[in-house]
Amino acid sequence: MKDFFIYLKSPFLVEIPTKIEWGKFFSLFILYIIIMLPVGSVVKIVNHILNISQVSIESSIYLKILIALIIAPVLEEFLFRLILIINRKNIIIFSTTSLILCIISCLRSHFFNSIILLLISLLGILALYKLPFLVKVTKKHFSIFFYFIAFTFGFFHVFNYVGISGFKYLWVPFLGLPQIIMGVFFGYTRLKYGIAYSILFHMIINLLALSSL
Repeated sequence: MKDFFIYLKSPFLVEIPTKIEWGKFFSLFILYIIIMLPVGSVVKIVNHILNISQVSIESSIYLKILIALIIAPVLEEFLFRLILIINRKNIIIFSTTSLILCIISCLRSHFFNSIILLLISLLGILALYKLPFLVKVTKKHFSIFFYFIAFTFGFFHVFNYVGISGFKYLWVPFLGLPQIIMGVFFGYTRLKYGIAYSILFHMIINLLALSSL
């Protein structure tokens, strides 16, 4: 995992993924588990103390499994990892995914989320007109871009929690820490091996989360 830590010191754009190496892929997964066990446990304990809980999806167990194992990994990877490589096709997929999530949020009466996702979708469409500029800037400042995407991924997951008020807002920067770490691992996997493998990684993580319920 030396390559992983070296990469995190100064992330750089990898436009052509390497052939999957299953040994390294699963070593990365084990490293993720080792890091997340203490981090996730601390976050869970503090959430319990502060009476902060995740929003539960009111649906059948089969739909929950479908969302966790297929829908969420695909949509979230298209939204947060696909655009690590900026091109016309990826931005179109990104904008379409944002719009789909906007509609889903609206149907679930999460109107604030819907507005944000709609704005993101519109920004994606506008980005098509500044594509050469965006490619140039993100390549030049790719380290910042890489971590910005990871932090944004963590921030969006904060909206999955209820019970945050008053002084509890001080905990918000740490509440999304597990997802920020997750975003770093998924981002590295997406660039190293391709979007299909970051989706696979995401599916495995969600499978573990389901099995622990």
